[in-house]
Amino acid sequence: MRLVRAVGWSSFAALLVAAPAGGKPAQKRGAAVELVLRGDVWTMAGHCDQAIPLYRKAVAADGKDAKAKVRLAHCLIQQGQPPQVEEGQKLLVGLADAPGLAGQMALQEVGDLALAAGDFAAAAQAFEKLAARAPRDGDAQICLLDALAGLAKKGDAAAKARGIELAVRLKVGPWPEAQHHAAELEAVLKFGDAGEDLLIARSKIAMGDVRGAIAVLERVVGKNPGLEEAQALLGTAYASPDVGRRDDARKAWKRAPHVKEALLALGVDAYEGGDLDDAERRLKDAIALDGKYQEAFYQLGLVAKERGDIPAAKSAWSTAKSIDPSSELGRWAATKLQVITGQIDSLAEGQVLDSASEVAIGQRLAEELSRQFGRRDDAALQARLDGILKRLTTVSDRPPGELRYRVMLVDAPMVNALTLPGGTILVFAGIADLIKKMGDSDDAWAAVLGHECAHAALRHGMGMVQVASSLSGARAFGADGSGLADLMNTVSRAHEFEADQFGALYAYRAGFNPAVEIALFEEMRRDMGEIPHGLNHPTDGERVARVRDYLLDLRAKVRGFDLATKALKEGDFDGAREHLEVFLGVFPESLSARSNLVVAIHRKALAALGPSSRFRRATDVDPNSRARPIALHAGEVSVGLKAAPKIDERLLREAAGEYQAALAVDPSYAPALTNLGAALDDLRDHRRARDVLEQAVRVAPQSKEAWNNLAAVAAGMGDTARALAALDKATALEGGYADAWFNRALVLEQAGRAKDAAAAWDRYLSLDSKSGWAEVARNRRAQIK
Repeated sequence: MRLVRAVGWSSFAALLVAAPAGGKPAQKRGAAVELVLRGDVWTMAGHCDQAIPLYRKAVAADGKDAKAKVRLAHCLIQQGQPPQVEEGQKLLVGLADAPGLAGQMALQEVGDLALAAGDFAAAAQAFEKLAARAPRDGDAQICLLDALAGLAKKGDAAAKARGIELAVRLKVGPWPEAQHHAAELEAVLKFGDAGEDLLIARSKIAMGDVRGAIAVLERVVGKNPGLEEAQALLGTAYASPDVGRRDDARKAWKRAPHVKEALLALGVDAYEGGDLDDAERRLKDAIALDGKYQEAFYQLGLVAKERGDIPAAKSAWSTAKSIDPSSELGRWAATKLQVITGQIDSLAEGQVLDSASEVAIGQRLAEELSRQFGRRDDAALQARLDGILKRLTTVSDRPPGELRYRVMLVDAPMVNALTLPGGTILVFAGIADLIKKMGDSDDAWAAVLGHECAHAALRHGMGMVQVASSLSGARAFGADGSGLADLMNTVSRAHEFEADQFGALYAYRAGFNPAVEIALFEEMRRDMGEIPHGLNHPTDGERVARVRDYLLDLRAKVRGFDLATKALKEGDFDGAREHLEVFLGVFPESLSARSNLVVAIHRKALAALGPSSRFRRATDVDPNSRARPIALHAGEVSVGLKAAPKIDERLLREAAGEYQAALAVDPSYAPALTNLGAALDDLRDHRRARDVLEQAVRVAPQSKEAWNNLAAVAAGMGDTARALAALDKATALEGGYADAWFNRALVLEQAGRAKDAAAAWDRYLSLDSKSGWAEVARNRRAQIK
């Protein structure tokens, strides 16, 4: 929490020591909770003046509601006027010795405010008391260390000694988030002026003054180039989105080879850049420095997952989880393990919402909000957003035919958007102004509309429907905005995280850059400041972290297309199928993935057949996924001979059906035509196979596989002339196309042209001398005199 102005903190701290616990009897508990939630909406929006009356009503309704009192004190002090500051301090004094969570919340607030005001003695007093009451609260220990460091800077030798002792303890303590901070402050306390500059730089970074931090750190490393802690922090500052000096950041991190955080940063940077080998090496170096470095193990699991090394990913995430299962990172690792193993412990159940009810209630809410705030008349922006929304909803998990998706421009200065039941998206004027500052790109609008579209697609409106059903007439959206606050509070933290990630998925499917969502959250944080922790809404920092993690996971899924292509070449048809089914979860309309998936089914159906004298058909693999890269900053397969080989006709019929489904989407998709012709011929439907392949060569005259397959079918039907003409086309496109030479030799034998057949067999053997098919070719060549 932030402090604008403060007075009299030392005397205030003295009062805390002897402050008695107190409070009025509980009254209308439910009403107080509702009022606090409404007040929190205004606090998140940066309007403490609007939140204060609501918190006062909550305190009046329930004098024991500690959250209402602490929130009220925070907002009063934020206003900065002496009478309000004094009132806020008295509220906190009244709670300081209260048992349980109430007293802890008050002490945390007092300590935060004292730290912000520079009164380190008062802060230390509050955090000492908090740490004694809540010995497992790592945040209290970190804050106490900050206060002791502040006292040490002012010459307090006893505080310096206590600070060093506490920093050493926290470096190996049970709170991973405290370890790095403790190491930095230990350096501050030990290294004198250079260490103090490190603390100043860290504070500047925390306050958003990254460029100021860089100036300090460059001065430090200029005098102390071997101070690795300073180099590591300088790298972090260079890498800030406000600065973007990634090359300089990497150089600074490399000058800190004994700082695990620098090695982690290098590993994450390499991973986000797609260099998995370097990422793995850096992360393992970090783990070598600290065998319990949870974040390094977590990131190592991400790298292994993207490689397709599932056992290594399981091992890394299991270790990350075991280090601290209760931490956020430990929970993330546990979630990754559940997904990768398929062993889901529990899933939150959602309620089914009737679409007609959603639409009807959404219409009423839209009318009320339009009347309350007014519409913004901007025809050009309206048309533009309608087009972007259409692209997003087309690829969403709830198609436009089910909901009436639309955008409504609302003339209110809130930097926000809101999805109503039924698919109406309210876009407030404040978010439009913010996006203009970012360059007014379609990608930024796709981030906003994709998020809101996801709320509708994932049916996050159930709670909103329940609230809306209880609102009527003038009460619906009163002058205090209570109705709107009620609606906004129905969207939970979990809903927001889901909408962030599914919205990024929809933007990616629709052809937009999903990483712009990260830039949008960072711009919101710069423009409005971070919202307080503890509200019914994630902070921008939390959202950035989750979206970045999701996009990296998404990139790994998309990389599965290339892994599937590799698996097809190696004859691992089941592995190819698994990778492609995951890829189709990202891009369900991908013809290249669907076609390759059926190639895997088709080839598995023929796997029982070894090399023989039958004509060779190609199943064409499309190597291009056509998926846009996510940046954060075909041939025959050799198989062994088996006894009594038999084609799996069931799989072949499945393959033919899937090829036809792909052609229903795009009748000119050449790989599907080529492969369908081969499948039909395998099913002995030779006439249909020839018709399909004739269409394939008309659509894709540059496809050697299509010409080869047409030749095989034509020869099988006795049309030698058409077969040879088609093979001429195939070898003209690629002179070293072995399948075509194999088939040419068979056709020439069939035509009684032994001399030409022998030359064709010789040409084939010059291209393939080792496979089982080569053995067939040698035997047939030997029979020609």
